[in-house]
Amino acid sequence: MAGRSRKQKKLRSSSSSWSSESSHSMNGLHYGAKLPVKKAKKEFLANPIKGYLTKDDTNLESSSMGTTSRKRNPHPKNAKLEMVKDEPSSSEYNQDSAVLSKKRTTWGRRKRAERGRKGKENGPRQRKATILSWLIDRDVIQENAEVYVMEMETRKKQGKIKKEGILCSCCYNVSTVAEFYNHAGGTCSKPYDKIFIAETCSSLLSLMIQAWDLPDERNFHRFSLIETKDDASDSYDDACMICADGGNLMCCDKCSSTYHHKKCLGMKDVPNGSWYCSFCVCKFCGDPAYENDYLLKCSLCEKKYHWECHLPREPVSIDINNTPQGTFCDHMCNEIYDKLERGIIGIEHELDRSYKWTLLQNTDDGSGINIEDHYQRTMCHSKLVVARRLMEDCFEQIIDRHTRIDVIKSVVYNCGSNFNRVNFRGFYTAILEKGEEIISAATIRIHGTKLAEMPFIATNKEYRRKGMCRKLMVAIESALCYLKVEKLVIPSVTERIGTWIEKYGFHLIKSPLPKEIKLHNTLMFHDSKRLQKDLLPSALARRYRANSRAKWGFFKLVDHGVPSEIDENFTSRLHELFDLPMEQKLKGGKTSSLPLGYYASNPEYEQNLPWAEILLLLQSPEMVVQFAKKVYGDQYHTFSNAMIEYMKEMDKLGMTIMEMLAHGLGLADDFFSKNFEEKEVTIFRISRYPPCPLPEKIVGIGIHSDPQTLTILYQDLVGGLQVLKDDKQWIGVRPLPNSFVINIGDTLEAWTNGRLKGVIHRAVVNKDKQRLSMAYFMNPTSSATIECPSQLIDPVSNPRKYVPFTWAELRNLLLTTRRVRGKAVAINKFLISS
Repeated sequence: MAGRSRKQKKLRSSSSSWSSESSHSMNGLHYGAKLPVKKAKKEFLANPIKGYLTKDDTNLESSSMGTTSRKRNPHPKNAKLEMVKDEPSSSEYNQDSAVLSKKRTTWGRRKRAERGRKGKENGPRQRKATILSWLIDRDVIQENAEVYVMEMETRKKQGKIKKEGILCSCCYNVSTVAEFYNHAGGTCSKPYDKIFIAETCSSLLSLMIQAWDLPDERNFHRFSLIETKDDASDSYDDACMICADGGNLMCCDKCSSTYHHKKCLGMKDVPNGSWYCSFCVCKFCGDPAYENDYLLKCSLCEKKYHWECHLPREPVSIDINNTPQGTFCDHMCNEIYDKLERGIIGIEHELDRSYKWTLLQNTDDGSGINIEDHYQRTMCHSKLVVARRLMEDCFEQIIDRHTRIDVIKSVVYNCGSNFNRVNFRGFYTAILEKGEEIISAATIRIHGTKLAEMPFIATNKEYRRKGMCRKLMVAIESALCYLKVEKLVIPSVTERIGTWIEKYGFHLIKSPLPKEIKLHNTLMFHDSKRLQKDLLPSALARRYRANSRAKWGFFKLVDHGVPSEIDENFTSRLHELFDLPMEQKLKGGKTSSLPLGYYASNPEYEQNLPWAEILLLLQSPEMVVQFAKKVYGDQYHTFSNAMIEYMKEMDKLGMTIMEMLAHGLGLADDFFSKNFEEKEVTIFRISRYPPCPLPEKIVGIGIHSDPQTLTILYQDLVGGLQVLKDDKQWIGVRPLPNSFVINIGDTLEAWTNGRLKGVIHRAVVNKDKQRLSMAYFMNPTSSATIECPSQLIDPVSNPRKYVPFTWAELRNLLLTTRRVRGKAVAINKFLISS
């Protein structure tokens, strides 16, 4: 070995030793390259939706993730922007054995390229982001071509094709394809299959399939095979799997992946002997596949595993009548995959005000989600093309400097590759539509329940600065919460970090997430930093100390997954309700047909009574509708829909918190939550406290603890909630925007034998401002038995304190007993000492 050590053999320097099967233009940005900065004549203006704006004619724009790209210029200047000049490098060989040394350096190696792609002569052309516009641009159909609706073998309505939609021949209105079909009296749910070109008698659906199969289009979404050149010295990657940068890279002994062993893997030195990356070893035992052995790959997270290691952890039952769609490393990946396949991929999800969002994936290679419906699959692929065109209009090309792969196209079409770093299988594209026009698109990849990544998000120029990015983000985060994904990770340039933190609730990567990221293939850009957002309360709970819950009995919850639009919509409806005349509000008061409802306290100053008007209802859609009809008459839908939608989010959040608390106590996740199937016993109390002239004489809500299991409390920014510390000091709870306060109730205190303690609290009024609060009191089913599990009992330090009881028994006592120092006497009836 001519004195060369094993450690030296593990490192390599960079060279261009391989090429992509698909050739791509080099007129674009280089993924992973350091980019020169062009000085703008005027300062940049922050814009959370668009990226940023400049006041001169040179617009450098970031994607929402911060991946720098050249924006099309209305009036471009002939400015030359150059990359750092290529530094030649040669591979080192062992002189004695002609074995390639794995020491490689890429310092200073950056391709020279023209960064700025010039705009069109007449300025930037924002293509219409519709399927019809795509078909017209590809000359598959002609603009103004005559079309007709075929229904029950009869020609009906006629019209002409436009990029925006179809121009009806009878009313001369331009409408979407679906609207035109309905206008013709169509009853099918597949309008693209029922509208035909008059000249060729071809359906729009068949033309969409034809356009998808065009040779150049197929080239965009095929597998990226990276082949070694004939004169190449090695077939290893030239960029680190984790940071996408070059340098001294340590090579895996089984695949093409390379890493910075110090900066990215945290290794002090290169290990002796063989070393394998996380993509070549079993996720359970850490060993690679040996002779007469093999590793299975998870269809979702793409981690590999031995079947023998998997079986004891995830016992399976084999159904010989059912053909499996994939292999999964654990039941959580299987559950996510099933949810995606059955209820999310390719399915339109309605939002407010004619908006809808859809999650798409290319399924042509058979590696992704299986979409059996031919029409749905064609729609999915066609919208992917439109989403790709939207991103091309928003951002310049990003070309991987080593493989020449077009990164954006490959990500949108979830193209696979034999190189792990540019293997983009597993990506999905989320789109936001208004009518049939795509106005925003984002790419996400799910790595099991631990994390998901979102490297790109783009918004149509006409819709920027109108909240469209946030609307799509809310939909994506809600879907990830439904899939029980804990964290969302994005790459961001330094200038954009503040916007993502302040506007969207992200924060810098914290331990232990960096260790988790090292185990997965995540897309990263040179000179970017990763940010994370906690999606599930359970992710936050792991950072929340058990002794804090035991001491205080409450905690604040942010990044809770409740869509801000639902929260803001319902809050607006409540303000409208409380602003109604008193006689109209009292129509929704308690009656024999409505046992709960609206009421107001109007005390004299010398009385110690609540100073508030209150709406009290059960978690019952029927009761909500009944109340809304009494107050609003025929116009009840706006209020009732908003309240029902909000209560559904509260129930979902409450169940997640229950699972989180059980998990933190070492119990089965569903130990508490399985007892909450009867929703009608849960109470929702909404209070508005008017300004009080004498706040020192009037109480908002008196001293008490909540007898229920758990309370999810919303309070506006006025504040007024106070908790009692050490039975002697009242501490104000400072309100945080878009957050909830979680109170432990007396029932949960008994259920955990005091491990979790109910908190004594009160609400004070404000002299100058009104205050709004919403308390969602979660109660178990009437027959649920409240009994502390044996795991939480210790005969010496924590002996059993309560006899078993049902929620119905406690509820009946609450109606007939009083409180002592804020605590309900009813719960004490079940103390063993009693």
